[in-house]
Amino acid sequence: MYRQKMRKFYMKPADDGGFTFIESLSAIAMTLVLSAAVCILFVTLLSARPKGSSSILLAVQLARADTLIREKAGEIIIPYWERGADASAVFTAKLLAEKKLSTTTVVDVENLYDSKKRIRGAAVDYKIAGSPDIFRTCALFGSIPAAGTE
Repeated sequence: MYRQKMRKFYMKPADDGGFTFIESLSAIAMTLVLSAAVCILFVTLLSARPKGSSSILLAVQLARADTLIREKAGEIIIPYWERGADASAVFTAKLLAEKKLSTTTVVDVENLYDSKKRIRGAAVDYKIAGSPDIFRTCALFGSIPAAGTE
């Protein structure tokens, strides 16, 4: 008697075209688990979006500052026979006067020397607005090459 009641409740007869109670419950449970996973993923993506966009903005500002520093360094031409003592001062003055570096603060400019202690470039330390880090770009000055030297 008990088996017949349970069989009627849990198992469907062969001629019935519907779903049993257990099949319906398992389908609802799977749908709930999948929708919970999608909701958690959505909330995670929404919370990570501001951090990702600020990182992209910082990367773009770094690329602009790096390119500008290298362009300004390339404009300084030092002939190979000169030591280039004035070049660093001219470069620093050009860099500080640059209007395109509005979100960038130059912290320090150091000279880069070759093996004969001649100035051949500059290392620029700078900060980007909104970032606590100090970044460094090393840029070589333009020079007039001499055939057969170094």
